[in-house]
Amino acid sequence: MFERVLKDVYRIVKDVRLRGDKAIADFYENFYGIPRDTSIVVEEDEIRTAFKQINEEFIRSSKRIINRIKSFNEKILAFLKDYWLHEISKGVYVGQVIRPIEKVGAYIPGGHYPYPSTALMTITPGKVAGSKVYVATPPMGRGNPSIDPGILVASKLAGASRIYRIGGAHAVVALAYGTNTVEKTDKIVGPGGIWWSAGKYVVSKDICIDMIAGPSEIMILAETPSDPEIIAYDMVAQSEHGDASISILVTNSKSLAEEVLASIEDIIRDSPSKARNFIIKNLLEYGAIIVVDNLDYAVEAVNLFAPEHLEILINKEKIPQILSKIRNAGSIYIGEYAPTALGDYCLGTNHVLPTNGLARGRGGLSVLDYVKFIDIHFITPEGFLEVVKDALILADYEKFLFHKRSLEVRINKTSRR
Repeated sequence: MFERVLKDVYRIVKDVRLRGDKAIADFYENFYGIPRDTSIVVEEDEIRTAFKQINEEFIRSSKRIINRIKSFNEKILAFLKDYWLHEISKGVYVGQVIRPIEKVGAYIPGGHYPYPSTALMTITPGKVAGSKVYVATPPMGRGNPSIDPGILVASKLAGASRIYRIGGAHAVVALAYGTNTVEKTDKIVGPGGIWWSAGKYVVSKDICIDMIAGPSEIMILAETPSDPEIIAYDMVAQSEHGDASISILVTNSKSLAEEVLASIEDIIRDSPSKARNFIIKNLLEYGAIIVVDNLDYAVEAVNLFAPEHLEILINKEKIPQILSKIRNAGSIYIGEYAPTALGDYCLGTNHVLPTNGLARGRGGLSVLDYVKFIDIHFITPEGFLEVVKDALILADYEKFLFHKRSLEVRINKTSRR
């Protein structure tokens, strides 16, 4: 499927780069069935209307979540220094300056399944870093140019610099290269469907991206006496993330595995018919219950799979030992009162997480995705003479003549002083 979509995305990239706003206007008309002259930029009047449509409880909750996200990301920044310099060798000083990425494009999935939580989680860390965050999000549906009011409210509260009415591959291309209306950004972040993901893949040769994430995953590492109903609900809940969502239980208890399976069957039987079919499809095709001999084998399974979400439901005294052995996971939830569903919404950490094994190489989206670390160097004449011999050896070996001469000219000038 991804490969088939890529062919169309390459065409979209070429079209949007060539025709800009006109290509987006055609997309509005042909895909969404909305007028070609629909504004790409969501204006303040529409945002004010959205605030009237959203209740105060939603707004207060969003503000509390924003404060938690700020607190978490500010703590990360507190471990870093705006500037540091270290004398690595006599007279040789190296260090870094940390600067915000100036303009970041963030995608908020919308349409039939809006995610205001993603607006909070992709915009807020950027604002903590000092970035301007430009949001792209699609209209609510065919024939309806409106943006989901929850997304507009969450985006405004989190501090979006501008909100664009664009979805899918057209959104990522517009943010990557800019149009007359859409600001060209320096990096693109956020989750989305297959068209957005394919677009990120294609433009990643020209612009930095956070990751290509999806489908969503949960792995639960559990032993007795864990509550099988809780495990079952967490596995079923994962199915709500969309097609191909992966739910896996790994346990050293056959009886727990059987109890979880029975609980899943109860949940499915009592679910509305539409949800039931969706859950069954995902669990049958992409779910698994794995029984292993001991917890060490369970940990090995976790590290091999590198899940997006990892829940650990084991006896408290074993947690430090097991946690020390976990090397690969996007986000870890410990104990029965730390479900993935909380992390998806309101804990201050991020629900934009690595999938498809990418947790071997990175963690979740954070303020670190909105800053850059710039190496700096200062070298005294004495320090230069001390280290230059090592550079000359490598320049000689690699046959870079003018690298060598750029060093030698400094040696000669320094020796004459």
